[in-house]
Amino acid sequence: MRRRVGSEWDKAAKAWDVQVADQGMWYQRNVIDPVVLNMTGPVRGRRILEIGCGNGYLSRLLAAKGAKVVGTSAGSSGDT
Repeated sequence: MRRRVGSEWDKAAKAWDVQVADQGMWYQRNVIDPVVLNMTGPVRGRRILEIGCGNGYLSRLLAAKGAKVVGTSAGSSGDT
């Protein structure tokens, strides 16, 4: 079952990566990110595990703010 889920995610992930790229979508940047960053508060030096990280957009955002982030997703590689 895990391989099947990973395989399906891999198919969808390619299209998602083209649409979202490294910058995220407008809604993420302007609506979701401010709320998430407000809820987490300062993350510099914190260790964060992001489960279901997809292409790692949020993981990279948190790492850029100084967090030590590990992300994992259902893709065939298992992590980002």
